Amino acid sequence: DQFHYYWAARQCLKMLLPGSGLAAVSIEGSSPEDPMAADGQKPRDDPTGEYVVDIAEYYGDPAPDKASKIVYRQLKHSTEHPDQPWTVSGLKNTLEGFGRRFSTLTDVSPGLRERVTFEFVSNRPVDDTVLRALSDIGQEARPANPKTAGYIRTYLGLPDDLARQFCQQFKVDTRAPGLLQLAHLYQQDVGALLPGAPNDGPLRLKEDIARRATSFEPDPVVTAGAVLAAMGASTDQLLPAPSLLQTPKTIVPVPQA
Repeated sequence: DQFHYYWAARQCLKMLLPGSGLAAVSIEGSSPEDPMAADGQKPRDDPTGEYVVDIAEYYGDPAPDKASKIVYRQLKHSTEHPDQPWTVSGLKNTLEGFGRRFSTLTDVSPGLRERVTFEFVSNRPVDDTVLRALSDIGQEARPANPKTAGYIRTYLGLPDDLARQFCQQFKVDTRAPGLLQLAHLYQQDVGALLPGAPNDGPLRLKEDIARRATSFEPDPVVTAGAVLAAMGASTDQLLPAPSLLQTPKTIVPVPQA
């Protein structure tokens, strides 16, 4: 869980970067306004794959129906087996959930399927045969490993055309650092953005993320304003911050200047 919280908090910092386009991040599932949100469904029926979504990111606008892009991410971290590759069976639940979500996208909101991407994030590598099979399906190429490709198609449960489109919009990121390194990078990122923020700012933001993952906080969606409020900072503290130096009324020229 700590890995999830640090990773999400670090991702939320991107909302403070000009040009990132990230407008909102929903913790432990979709935004309540998302047409694919849980809406009372239970993990055992989960018709829209909501329970495999750890983080949902909305770009361009925090409102899902206006967002230019939506990214659904699942995060997986291992401390005991960081070097053990994920096999196709290890990705079964992920692919099944994402497959159900992808299948129902157009039913709930026309045009949404083209604006959505899915991502699997882990500090563990993914077996090369799985990556190759996903690529082969997405490119409609003859699979190098038909057995692995067959498993993927079965898990997705999608027609051939949708399976191809899904694999084109599904990304695997195995570059995630371990927990200790991630916490260090998070502190560095906060310092680079808000050098004048309170020392407990990073911890408060991470705890705000953790609270939104529980029922204690009814709103799971984090915006740029929420990030600044959690860290006790304001927009004029963001780098590059406006200069607070005052020009003196009388300037004394010196040779060094």
